[in-house]
Amino acid sequence: MKLYKQYRDTKSYDDDFLRWLLIRKLNLKQQLAIIFVLWMVWIIFAPNLVFWVNFFKYTIIISLITALIAFIKKRLKY
Repeated sequence: MKLYKQYRDTKSYDDDFLRWLLIRKLNLKQQLAIIFVLWMVWIIFAPNLVFWVNFFKYTIIISLITALIAFIKKRLKY
């Protein structure tokens, strides 16, 4: 809760939590550590075409299921 209270008190109008955390709260070493981890994840998964095909396939399936559930809830509401 302490971090959330600091976020509420010191954020700018257009800052979301992640931007506020990365730019305003973390020091340089922590920012570099996050950049390094993201870079390593990219190096591991970027060349793997099968992973990306499956990732987007399941993303589309999940989004279609979510849209279908929202549509059904909307139809049952009326």
